[in-house]
Amino acid sequence: MDDEQSVQEEEYAFPYHYLPRAEHGDFRWWPYWAWGYRYLSGIELVLDELARLEPKTLVDIGCGDGRFLKEAARRLSSAQLLGIDYSDRAIRLAQALNPEVHYVAADITGALAIGTFDAVTLIEVLEHVPPAQVPSFVEGMKRLMHSQSALIVTVPHKNQALIEKHYQHFDATSLELALGEHFKLERLFYFDRRCRAVTLWQRLLFNRYFVIRHQRLLNYMYRRYRAKYLRCAEDDCSRMGAVFRVAA
Repeated sequence: MDDEQSVQEEEYAFPYHYLPRAEHGDFRWWPYWAWGYRYLSGIELVLDELARLEPKTLVDIGCGDGRFLKEAARRLSSAQLLGIDYSDRAIRLAQALNPEVHYVAADITGALAIGTFDAVTLIEVLEHVPPAQVPSFVEGMKRLMHSQSALIVTVPHKNQALIEKHYQHFDATSLELALGEHFKLERLFYFDRRCRAVTLWQRLLFNRYFVIRHQRLLNYMYRRYRAKYLRCAEDDCSRMGAVFRVAA
C-alpha cells in the first residue's frame, strides 16, 4: 500500500462508517457507552494480574468481539493469544477488528483439540452461562489448562441487581462453589465501587440530552475513578474478580 492507502487501512481498525444511523425516523451520529470507563478499568485490572503471571500462552474464553485481547496484545506482546466464543458473529467481528490475534468459534463444553494454556481469562462471562450448564462449562475450561495454569475470572457481584441478559450474579461463596470442584481459589479482589458520586457524574457527563466530549474533563474523570473508586471492599463493590489454580 502507498501512504494514502495505509491511512485508510488504519482507519478500518474501527468500523466508523457504522456510527451514523437513521432508524425509525431518528438520526443519530454519536453512539456512546456510558459504562465504558468502568469496563475499560476492569480490563486493566485483569491485565495487571496477567503482568504478574507472565504467561507465554493465553486463551480468553467468551471473548466476544475481541476487545480484551486487543488490549492484551499490547501488554503481552510476546505471548501467544487465542480467543474462543460460541458466537460465529462475534468471532467474525473479532477477526476483522484484530487480525493479529487468532480466534475460534467453538463450544468449550465439546471436544477441542487446541492444547493447554498458561493462563485462561473469563471476563464477565460466567453470568451468561445457564446455571445447569456451569459444571460442563467449568470442565471445558479445565481441559484447556495444565497443572500450573492460572484462571482469572471477573463477574458481577450480587450487590448489583440482576439484569435481563444475566442468569446469576455472584459473591465469594457462590463463585468458589461454581468453580471449586476443579479449581482452588488463590485470591479474590473486589472492584467497581458503588457510590453516589460515580452515579451522579455518569448522569451529568453521559445522558439522553448530551454527551461531554471535553478531553481534559474525560481524562480527569477516568483517572479519578481508577484512583478512588475502582478497587474497594466487597460490601461496596459492583463486580468481583478471582485468581484460581487447577486443583490437584
